[in-house]
Amino acid sequence: MKKNISYLFWAGAMLLGAEAAGAALTVSPGDLLMGFAKVNAGGTGYEGQTYVFNLGASQGYRGGMELPVSLGNFNADLSTAFGSGWANDATVRWGIVGVVGPSDPLTGGDPARTTYFSQDYLGEAGGSAAVVFSSSNRGSLSTNLKSFFNSMNGIAANGAVDGGAIYASSSINSFSSFLPPGPSTYFGVGVNPLTALNAGASAGLDVYRTLHSATGANLSSALDSNAVVGTGQYLGTFTMSDAGALAFVPEPSSGILAALASCVFFRRRRA
Repeated sequence: MKKNISYLFWAGAMLLGAEAAGAALTVSPGDLLMGFAKVNAGGTGYEGQTYVFNLGASQGYRGGMELPVSLGNFNADLSTAFGSGWANDATVRWGIVGVVGPSDPLTGGDPARTTYFSQDYLGEAGGSAAVVFSSSNRGSLSTNLKSFFNSMNGIAANGAVDGGAIYASSSINSFSSFLPPGPSTYFGVGVNPLTALNAGASAGLDVYRTLHSATGANLSSALDSNAVVGTGQYLGTFTMSDAGALAFVPEPSSGILAALASCVFFRRRRA
């Protein structure tokens, strides 16, 4: 129990504080980026603006916290990017990704080419099928995710919530530029990391960590068995309410979702 409480306070400390107004977004290896994009009326691409938020270091979510952690409210930013009806707009999609790039050093127990990739929440935290990537898939995915990360590093952090950026979907290496129907794959793989936002209080994403190599890796997880190269290891579930409240559920239990309303709100901190 002490271990779990200490992780809860660690995550809370990570999310406290703010970046200075007008600061540039800082993206580091192993961070998790949450992205939103809107499909155009013809279904041939993405229109308008994209919203990306840095959720912070992935290892902060791997610690075995027992309580859900609320990460703040994103209604203002999502309304600015997609209009006040974003929560009921079936064309607005979101996903969560992360990467330790091909040339990055061992980071938080993650060797080079470790990736984090979301899957649609199916009504129970951790209920989705774990992603499985071949060596070739892991190479393509990590390379494309690193290009996305590089494009986000230094972009204007102009969101109402610190750590967020609203920018044109047409920007080079934007979040939406790696998604069909432009390219035929999602960041180079056939697995779809997205879900729609019009699911109300049940909208959510399970996130999986996939190792490219076990050398130097921290294989353990409080929520899953030891990591196996190429097979997704469950990290936890992020939920988004139709009022814009984002929470992280670090335990595979549908019952704990009901406790979200009573958990303490934390603000994100970037070093």
